[in-house]
Amino acid sequence: MTLCRQSCAASVPAAGIAWSPEQEVRLEHEWRQLQRNFAYHPTIRIIPIQGNPPAEYEVEYKTRALYIREDGQLDYITSPSVHIWLPPGYPHEAPVVRPMHALFHPNMTMDGIGINPAWEATRTLAQLVQQIGAMVAFHTYDPWNVWNPAAMEWATANAAYLPADPAANFAPKARGEPLGRICQNGQKTLGQLRGQLTELCASLLLPEEAPSASEVRNFAQQIRLATNLLL
Repeated sequence: MTLCRQSCAASVPAAGIAWSPEQEVRLEHEWRQLQRNFAYHPTIRIIPIQGNPPAEYEVEYKTRALYIREDGQLDYITSPSVHIWLPPGYPHEAPVVRPMHALFHPNMTMDGIGINPAWEATRTLAQLVQQIGAMVAFHTYDPWNVWNPAAMEWATANAAYLPADPAANFAPKARGEPLGRICQNGQKTLGQLRGQLTELCASLLLPEEAPSASEVRNFAQQIRLATNLLL
């Protein structure tokens, strides 16, 4: 069992890590695999946060999950997210994973997510993303490694209400092969990007409406991420 437990605030920025050439190759491979496997996926959205190639991600799951509201009441959330950070020793050191919402699950706290089976260097981030999705939707939980006793007691007493989202599919082939989804949706994406570029160019000619340099850089980064998938 891998203890993927660490706060984002304590993590070292990906840009500050001196990755070895072998690690750079691995990070690039993982990023391309995540892009391809979950392109236009019905349940999973991969958001790179930092690094080129990325070593820090937000993963948004379009699934129903249990969480604790600010008033302490148990409720459902429909778009839970988790944060994944790759430490300097990756891939031999396990990814650090934590929920970005107060998810209610026997193997989760706000400090981290307990992954079982243990992380191995031969596993991929795409496999990890699927495994976490199954946990978020309460398809799976490990009663022998309880991090949240209250959630374990609730799950035992309310098994009829589990999983929280029985229809959620986290496999790369959900609603068709990934390449098929890209071919089906790519043309629409390119049309949207053309429209955004046209609006940006027009705004640059109007001093009172011109975007800042940082806004232009962020927009260019988004364009690169979107078009790299189609190259």
